[in-house]
Amino acid sequence: NVPHRTLARFLAHYELFKMVRNVPGCIVDIGVGCGGSAFAFAKMCHIFAQNDPSKRVYGFDTFAGFPRVAPEDGTGHLIKVGGLNFGNSAAQLAENAKLPMEFYKGDIEQTVPAWAAANPDKRIALLNLDADLYYPTRAALQALYPLMSPGGIIIVDEYDLSEFPGEKRAVDEFFCERSSQPPIVHRFPWHNNPSGYIQL
Repeated sequence: NVPHRTLARFLAHYELFKMVRNVPGCIVDIGVGCGGSAFAFAKMCHIFAQNDPSKRVYGFDTFAGFPRVAPEDGTGHLIKVGGLNFGNSAAQLAENAKLPMEFYKGDIEQTVPAWAAANPDKRIALLNLDADLYYPTRAALQALYPLMSPGGIIIVDEYDLSEFPGEKRAVDEFFCERSSQPPIVHRFPWHNNPSGYIQL
């Protein structure tokens, strides 16, 4: 019995994947958690894009919960150092999965800029921002936005969730600093998780 919310989230990710299936580039998952999104996207790549070597999933997470929080993140009960610690199970599963995916363990503010600097020619078709907090979301956008392909999509997973105000703050600040007209944040009318996406 698949929970309604889990199935609806999967269907939303499938719709987003279809939008970027023919957009050059990989999929980057910021905030892997227990791995549901990363594995789903990797399986979609395996099923629908076997002939496109660029369609791989790169996942980033501490696998040890939040390393730090910012004032912009508020004071919710989940907003604390070590919060949302799902352990290392997703990274361990990825080692045994025969899927087009790689995980990077560590502080996103360090691992993501290092990966971007080491892969300046990489292009990203789909960027899933699901780190929940201000600092890692902003660091990911600063490092990865220059690698986004035209027509690519940025998923803003907690964009309108009051429990995680830092993500929205980071996204809004980043785009307002780049342009006087920030991009439109779309949403699915039938589900709020992910809470929004931006198509470039």
